[in-house]
Amino acid sequence: MAEFGRESAADLELISTIVYADREAAANRKKQSIQELCRKVKEIKPRFAGEFITGKIHELAGKDLLLATQLATERGEVWA
Repeated sequence: MAEFGRESAADLELISTIVYADREAAANRKKQSIQELCRKVKEIKPRFAGEFITGKIHELAGKDLLLATQLATERGEVWA
């Protein structure tokens, strides 16, 4: 609750979609760039601006909540 308690309903909707798309790629052992993840999320949630999606992806990656993005894979967190 402390992590996301101040987020709006729309932000939580976007965050959950980002995490879902990231986990789906991780489950398939597929690395993806932030741009690829943004594109996938934009396809699912077209009402959100690409820049806003990218910003949320960076926030989540900064909190180590993403597994298959380029930032996570560069740290060796998904595949060695």
